[in-house]
Amino acid sequence: MDQTPLDVAQPHVALPRRPRVLPGLAVLRRGDHELQIGIDPRHGVLLDNLSGDLIDLLPAMTGEATLPELLDRFADERSRQAAVALLTSLADAGLLDDASPDGGGPQMPARLSADATAWSLRTGNPRRRLPFNRQQAAVAVRGEGRLGVAIAGLLAAAGVGWVDFDAAGRVRAEDTGTGYLDTDVDLPRREAGIAAIHRSVCTAKTGRLPPARKPDLAVLTDAVVPAPGMIAALQAEGVPYLLVRMRDGTGVVGPLVVPGRTSCPHCMDLHRRDLDPAWPLLALQLAGRPQAAELAATQATAGFAAEQALLTLDWWLSGTGAPTLGNASLEIDTAAGTVLTKPWPPHPDCRCGAVGPEEASV
Repeated sequence: MDQTPLDVAQPHVALPRRPRVLPGLAVLRRGDHELQIGIDPRHGVLLDNLSGDLIDLLPAMTGEATLPELLDRFADERSRQAAVALLTSLADAGLLDDASPDGGGPQMPARLSADATAWSLRTGNPRRRLPFNRQQAAVAVRGEGRLGVAIAGLLAAAGVGWVDFDAAGRVRAEDTGTGYLDTDVDLPRREAGIAAIHRSVCTAKTGRLPPARKPDLAVLTDAVVPAPGMIAALQAEGVPYLLVRMRDGTGVVGPLVVPGRTSCPHCMDLHRRDLDPAWPLLALQLAGRPQAAELAATQATAGFAAEQALLTLDWWLSGTGAPTLGNASLEIDTAAGTVLTKPWPPHPDCRCGAVGPEEASV
């Protein structure tokens, strides 16, 4: 596997007080004078022509020793300067973390350690910011089937501070397996769903959002055609929303709708009508109606959807990155092992205000 050689150059950034390699990244020995950090070629780097002391330095960087204590391992000034240059290059590459107890952010739950490392590698931001960013977010999840409760639990476990879950009706036996328990059958879905979220994170906020606090994102699940009233309210309030549903065994995630900027469900209906004149009649019958969802495909689709929701929150709240599903959806066929991207450009006959794909920017 090809890795990127790391350029050991002059210092450009301040070094952490208690430096360690980003938790979860493997530090691997490739020879007497060569190390590899990470195993994914997008992020992994090679360190070569290292002295024995430098080879031994990285495994010693557990976060327990301060920077001066680590540098005291070297007998002369030249060796210490080489160590500082190496650490600075790692910091420049975004591969170092500060393990100080007051390292600049709230205490990180252990379950978010891998999330924080992946987020730091993807965005270049210090991993300690992740818990704070997600804790401030509020997401509304709506859906009466297996997808809604699965996604709500994933978002809460991923650190989203407020997950407002709502689902009408009562739990059916075929709803269980992704959050609902067998003992939840015949209980109100909202009550059972909130209990499922609290099994993931007992401290999660799950009450209804007050009128003054709009959700940062809504996730509408389980129905191939979302309820028109719910869509109209989100469009009017300018709340971004992600559509997630199952379609006869295929999971579909997206589009992400940013009102006035990307294509909306009515755009989708118009495109479908162009291909099938009977679609409006079919849509009336499907509106708000949950679809059957096989377990494995549902779990895979929920994972894709939760990741896209988290990416959207990063972008919407802090300007980090950009969503990938504006004007597009993913079709996930777990049996065939395929993930296809389907474009959904704004429709010229829709009055939602979305611009064409050549002008859109999300």
